Amino acid sequence: MSILSTGTCNELSIDNINILKSIGIRTVVDFLSQNPEEISKKCFLSIKVIAVIRKALLAQHASLVVTGSNLYAHVSQKLMILSTGIKSIDELLSGGLLSTELTEVAGPSASGKTQICHAVTAKTSMIFGQCVLYISSGADFSCERLRDLLILNGLSEMELPKALNQVKCVQAFDVFQLLQILHNLPALMHDDSTFYKHVKLVIVDSVAAVISPIIGGKHIEGHGLMMQVARKLKEIVEENVAVLVTNRIVQFNNLSKPALGTSWLHVPHTRILLTNKNQDGTASNRLKREAMIIKSSRQVRIACLNITQLLITFTYTYKALLKGIMKE
Repeated sequence: MSILSTGTCNELSIDNINILKSIGIRTVVDFLSQNPEEISKKCFLSIKVIAVIRKALLAQHASLVVTGSNLYAHVSQKLMILSTGIKSIDELLSGGLLSTELTEVAGPSASGKTQICHAVTAKTSMIFGQCVLYISSGADFSCERLRDLLILNGLSEMELPKALNQVKCVQAFDVFQLLQILHNLPALMHDDSTFYKHVKLVIVDSVAAVISPIIGGKHIEGHGLMMQVARKLKEIVEENVAVLVTNRIVQFNNLSKPALGTSWLHVPHTRILLTNKNQDGTASNRLKREAMIIKSSRQVRIACLNITQLLITFTYTYKALLKGIMKE
């Protein structure tokens, strides 16, 4: 809280400051919160002097007035919506992955988490100037699979190299390697690097694979390292980048829930839960998949969407494409 002092304008002299103090006006907030006419009557200063002081104080201390339309235009110019490449998932997310948000896809083994990561990587890299950093904690990333998905999306052989050059995969087999990558990334985005300067999507597949081994037991530093990963991911999101992470599922009281505990709950802005089910609701290895939003910071209601038919079509089309390539 700023106290009235000389130097703001000629009318705000020591004598006038003492007069204002005598009627209980000691700070800038005290002066600006009262009616100028009331101040003039109480301290016997002319309304012209009060107006000059008020104008000077507003110019020095008040924030700029921004209209709602200007603020919306400024924000909308920065935000981007990245399609996942799967129509039903895009509908579930009201368009796709939003920049400045961290989206988590959780599910059991073979539920389609890595498949979604590859699909959104292919869809994003098809647009010139949109680069993808894929951080893999295992051997799940496949350049051949990405190439096939790009062909499936309509890219010609001549356009493939340009799209593939906009994707970079790095390995992080433990939490320290992941932290090093995330720590260096913001600085790389601000330099003149032709790749990192244009990164619009960062994928971590999977975040649970590097964090789960250090939580519990004798690893007392595990929780702190997990929070460091969360903080670094939030810093990357602030660079107007969309972040997608995958997580595994654990069973608790016969309920399926994403791993990493309650401390991780606040990290994702949006959480998608993938499940494999039969028609009767029992677990199955068949391609019967369901996606449900269990947390969202921008959608009013929790949405549930059955993506079985699309994923089955997507998978069989992918297999058909591979057969065609092998025949050639």
